Amino acid sequence: MYKYSILFAFIFFSFTLEVLGQNIDNCGKDDNPLLTMEESTFLQKYFNEKARGTAFDFKDKKILFVTGSNGGLIIPKSEYFKNIKERLEKDNSAISTFSEELTDKEKEEFGYDAVITMWVKTYAKRRIIKKLQKLETKK
Repeated sequence: MYKYSILFAFIFFSFTLEVLGQNIDNCGKDDNPLLTMEESTFLQKYFNEKARGTAFDFKDKKILFVTGSNGGLIIPKSEYFKNIKERLEKDNSAISTFSEELTDKEKEEFGYDAVITMWVKTYAKRRIIKKLQKLETKK
């Protein structure tokens, strides 16, 4: 029985790496906040299998990517996917990440559908909103 458990774990690990690895190669090729089909499909699988699960549908969504200890640093989409790829290639583990859908009012005001964090210790949505408001005033 133990042998079968190890075999199953190995097959699952190999399959997960293969599926996620193939999809990640087509992700983050540009820094357009609107996700491509490959990016939205990858993120759906990644969040369901590796990161904190989510019910959010990433298809045709504009995403703001943030990092920093409190999420105050906006990063390009390509950097986010680069970090995921490096981590998957290194040891098939997930980066510290989660997503939060913005409210309808926030979507309309800022033009993004959700925020995805990377390596954020203490996420405060209000800080992200302040950052977005500053960006809006600079336009």
